[in-house]
Amino acid sequence: MKKIYLLLIGLAFSIGLSAQTLQEARAMFREGNYQQSMPVFEKELKRKPKDASLNYWYGVCVYRLEDKQKAVSYLNIAEKGRIKEASYLLAEAAFERRAFKTCLRHIDQ
Repeated sequence: MKKIYLLLIGLAFSIGLSAQTLQEARAMFREGNYQQSMPVFEKELKRKPKDASLNYWYGVCVYRLEDKQKAVSYLNIAEKGRIKEASYLLAEAAFERRAFKTCLRHIDQ
């Protein structure tokens, strides 16, 4: 019986650590908790694939946690939506793959 209580407490605690709403995910994102906010952004992005802000938030999570080149497609949508911060990450990703003209283009954005 004691094990069941501990299991339930542990489960309740772990549920509280991940973002449940977009507002919570944005707060975690601002704190640098990309791992916890990423699933919420991914879910919302499936509903609104052209939303520049969602693409930026999800792109940053992918950029920081997984693969910078995988994040480029999301960040490009964000940049087209006039989110300037996306341009900096795109420039950095281009610089790392030695695409200097592309890097300069993103910096000029």
